[in-house]
Amino acid sequence: SGQVYYLVNEKSGTVLSLSALDARSIVGAGVRGFDEQWRVEQQKNSGGAWRLRCIGSGKFLDFEGDAEAGTKLVASRVPRNWKFHRIDEDNGVFHIYMPKTNLNIELDDGDAQPGTPVLLQDRSCCASQMWRFEPARLS
Repeated sequence: SGQVYYLVNEKSGTVLSLSALDARSIVGAGVRGFDEQWRVEQQKNSGGAWRLRCIGSGKFLDFEGDAEAGTKLVASRVPRNWKFHRIDEDNGVFHIYMPKTNLNIELDDGDAQPGTPVLLQDRSCCASQMWRFEPARLS
């Protein structure tokens, strides 16, 4: 808990990022800076839930509106719990999902274009829903 990572999408190779355009939307990006670094914070007494906090803004990974397929992710001051399901033991690859749902975090169609939205999507085995936790060095 408290470690900082880049969350690299397995399909696109881009990283989970706070959008530079509106400082609110969560998108895929090709750059690696503070807005692409996420602190993983374990929540006590939460049944194994975690929170993801953007190093650049201090805001949490969240979503706006209802928890349903197609809902876009945003950065928020309101903490949101997530769970991780390990897919690849050797390379630190996980599904990131909302507890008590079948909704995973997905880079829309796994598109490598910078600015591609990240959304909630029904669980699948697509690489666009797989995220590699790559340790980041804080400078």
